[in-house]
Amino acid sequence: ALEQELVPPVLAVEPHRGWWLSRDAGPVLRSVAPPDQLWHAWEAILLRYAEAQLRLAGKVDALLSTGVAEVSPATLPELAGTLLKRLGEMSPEKGGLTAAEQEALAGRLSEYAAWCAELEASGIPSSIQHDDLHSSNICSGGSADTARIIDWGDASVGFPLATMLCTMNSLAWHARVELDDPRVVRVRDAYLEPFTRFADRESLVRYVGLARRTGCVARALSYEAALREEPLATHVEQDFPVRGWLLEMLAD
Repeated sequence: ALEQELVPPVLAVEPHRGWWLSRDAGPVLRSVAPPDQLWHAWEAILLRYAEAQLRLAGKVDALLSTGVAEVSPATLPELAGTLLKRLGEMSPEKGGLTAAEQEALAGRLSEYAAWCAELEASGIPSSIQHDDLHSSNICSGGSADTARIIDWGDASVGFPLATMLCTMNSLAWHARVELDDPRVVRVRDAYLEPFTRFADRESLVRYVGLARRTGCVARALSYEAALREEPLATHVEQDFPVRGWLLEMLAD
C-alpha cells in the first residue's frame, strides 16, 4: 500500500513505551545534499505523503485505536484552553505564563476557536499528520520515489494540512529564505495538489495559513509530552518550548 511504502518496514513494536524497531532506511535527506539541491525532491516526497494521508483518511478509527491522539480542529480549542490553564498555574521561572500573557491568550481563544471551526467546515477529512516532517526525518532511499519517513513520535490524527507548519518553517530556515520564497511556495503547492478535489487553490492556501496558526497548540503539546520527565534545566536550555509555542497563538 502507498502508506506502507512511506515508512521503513517495522520489525517489532513495544506499545507500552511507544517504541518500534524498523529496518535501516538509509541516510537522512539533510545529509545527502544541501537545501538548494532538495527542492524537487521535496515536491515529489510531499506529493506521495499527501496521497497517503488521503488514503488513510478513511481509516481514522483504526489510527485512533493504535493510541495515536486526536489533535484536530474539533479538539484543539479545548486542548488550547486546558493547556493555558496548566501553564497559568505554573510560575514563569518554571515555564509558566505571566498574568499579562494569560490575559492575552485568554482573549485570543474565541478567535482561535473560529479558525478551527473554519478548518473543520472545510470538507478536508482528518488523517494522520506527522507534525515534525523535516529533512532529518526523511531517509533518502536513493530517490524521492523510494524515500521513507521516520520519527512519527509527534504524529496525531487531525487536519492533514497542519503538516505545513513544521515543514515550511524547516524548509525556509535551512535554505535561509523567507516563507514566501517561490521555492517554498512551489513545495507547498505540490503538496496541496491532491487536496484540490476538496477545495480550490485559493481556499487551500488559506487553510494552510489557518492550520499553521492553529498548529502552535499541537506543537506545544508535543513538547510537553516529550519533556515531561526532563529536569527543569532541559526546559531552560530549550527556552521553554511549551510556553513558546503556545504564545505563537498571539502572532499576527
